[in-house]
Amino acid sequence: MTLIAGCYERFLFGFNYPDSISAETPELARAFTHAAHKSVVKSLASAGSFVASGGADDLIHLYDLKSDKDLGFLMNPGEGAVSSLVFFTPKEGYSPTHLLAGCSDGTISVWRAGGGWECMRTLRGHRGEVSSIAVHPSGCLALTTARDGTLKLWDLVKGRVTFSTKVENDADGVIFAPSGVRYALHAGNIAVVRLVSNAGSTGTENSSEAGTVQLQHTRRVQSMSFGQGGDGIIITGTEDGALRVWDAVLGKELLHIPRAHASRIKAMSIPYSSEESSNDVSRSGTSSKKKGAAALLINQVPQLLATASSDGIIKIWSLRAAVAAAIQRGTPQPEDGGESMRLCQTNTKARITTLCSVDPIEVMKNKMEEQKTMKQINLKKKKKASKSSVEDSNKPGKNSAGKKNGRESAKKMPVGVKNVSAMKKTGPPQTKQPGSTRAGHGKKEFAQKANKIEPQKDGNVRKDGTISFMGEDDRVKQNKKERKVRLSAKRAAEQRAGHKRRENVPGTRGPKDA
Repeated sequence: MTLIAGCYERFLFGFNYPDSISAETPELARAFTHAAHKSVVKSLASAGSFVASGGADDLIHLYDLKSDKDLGFLMNPGEGAVSSLVFFTPKEGYSPTHLLAGCSDGTISVWRAGGGWECMRTLRGHRGEVSSIAVHPSGCLALTTARDGTLKLWDLVKGRVTFSTKVENDADGVIFAPSGVRYALHAGNIAVVRLVSNAGSTGTENSSEAGTVQLQHTRRVQSMSFGQGGDGIIITGTEDGALRVWDAVLGKELLHIPRAHASRIKAMSIPYSSEESSNDVSRSGTSSKKKGAAALLINQVPQLLATASSDGIIKIWSLRAAVAAAIQRGTPQPEDGGESMRLCQTNTKARITTLCSVDPIEVMKNKMEEQKTMKQINLKKKKKASKSSVEDSNKPGKNSAGKKNGRESAKKMPVGVKNVSAMKKTGPPQTKQPGSTRAGHGKKEFAQKANKIEPQKDGNVRKDGTISFMGEDDRVKQNKKERKVRLSAKRAAEQRAGHKRRENVPGTRGPKDA
């Protein structure tokens, strides 16, 4: 297992730690030190076997850790530093399909991950440096924050902004929960957790019924992460070096380590853990009365958590056991100040800016093999389904009977049912909301978009439901071009056939009579 950290001094540091990490291995072993950029390393992202780093030199550096290769650089189409990076991986996949990069000039470039790493499109909407990008698990929506003080919702199918709102303080980060039901935004001393379906609400009350929860801190929030396998846990790190674990639904503080670091917690990452979650819950010592809801909540807390501060120190914490002990104890602050939670640490002697983690090589290979096997199985199922549909359509009387039954069912349908079904698909007619720039782009726009996050069946979405950028105009132009090609080929074939017929008819002025 590997942790990768970037710093102001343009270096990337790699650290290996054993599968069964414990307090007996207090120091992380450094695996490599690499001069990745010509200036500050601003951002890091990892998914599958790929790692991408963005620097203040306008470059994106790519690595493949499975084959231990440096894949080279990508020239950022925007101007300025690459301030944020994020990979998108489909739900049932392991290798990423897209890479989104935010730039200091407010642009977001979308790259196809793997292969030729081509830039698909550059999205423009922000007027300041893009501070964070979050892609919904469906791959159809994205949220971005920037130094212009706005939060924007992007429709990645059409490649445009569908909703924009002003944030009181400049937002530093936004993330989606793994389930896609909630998202979290941190700006200043406050972190806000909201339901995606209730994202347009302006209420800030700490109420689970309203779907909005405020997490108040004493200092500015620097880093944030959801737990794993759900949306009930959120972890925050602040400017004063404090580490907190929250119940994201109730807004309750489960764990608080006041001095986790001597300086601000600049970044955090959830590394791979080979231990089973059931073993930790049984070892946690929770009583039988609390094992119901508490056990479900504890299972969403990651086994391990890696944090990095701007003073160059990286620490790995046994987080799940600490949260379980805090719930049993009834107080969020540990008695020893969290020292028993800290498994190991290292000092890079550099000013760390970002952090990410990568799975072990063996885990990568196994998951990639599983993904390859699943693709082959799905391909066989599709071929079998298409073959059976062709056989059914060739049966006599099948089409006519189906059309007849369809007409009869349409006649029997009560008046107004068609309109109701259309309302369910498209939503009620939209009106211009206060603060919106166009009709239909008010506070309910986010919720309506969130209800359509499942892969659609129009020409804009690929078969796997991931990102596509062919809009209506592009599709119309493409259809016209294809139609012209077909017509020209048809005319050429007709001309050739007519010329052959004239040659074979006696008395015509053909090559034989000349």
